[in-house]
Amino acid sequence: MKDLKVLELNADFIPLNLVPLSTITWKEAFKKIYEGTAVPIKYYEDEVVHTPNAKYPVPSVIIMREYKHLKKHAKWSKSNIKLRDDYKCQYCGKRFSPKSLTIDHVHPKSKGGKHSWTNSVAACKPCNQVHKGCRTDMKPIRKPTRPTYFELAKKALKYKIIENSDWDEYINYLRKK
Repeated sequence: MKDLKVLELNADFIPLNLVPLSTITWKEAFKKIYEGTAVPIKYYEDEVVHTPNAKYPVPSVIIMREYKHLKKHAKWSKSNIKLRDDYKCQYCGKRFSPKSLTIDHVHPKSKGGKHSWTNSVAACKPCNQVHKGCRTDMKPIRKPTRPTYFELAKKALKYKIIENSDWDEYINYLRKK
């Protein structure tokens, strides 16, 4: 059987994680259903798991029985910094692929700068390595801020292709906000 992904929803029908989207393997989904911590609400067509005594449809969406509190802010990561900045260099303003961007510390690490939302921006290699380096007089186009979890999730949907049409109704509400 191919490696099917299952969308994991919180008890309020909102995905547990949006950045990255909360998907688990079909095996993990079956385990949660068997343990009684989740309930399937949608299934893949024509996908079943065979056991010696029965066959079971493979869920495409599950919902947790108990509500899990979500974090207000997304975790700092290089990929989330690039996403927050819309994959644009914060010095020249040009858009790049995620792999072509680096993370620049507005206040350089060599001068005590930290890995933080307010000190990190996406930068192309020429701007970061050639033009800025350890300088402190170059300022980014936009002041770096710490986005909320939902602000970042909304941006993720703008760039991400949803893998399964069954998931749309649980994710599209963000596009409307």
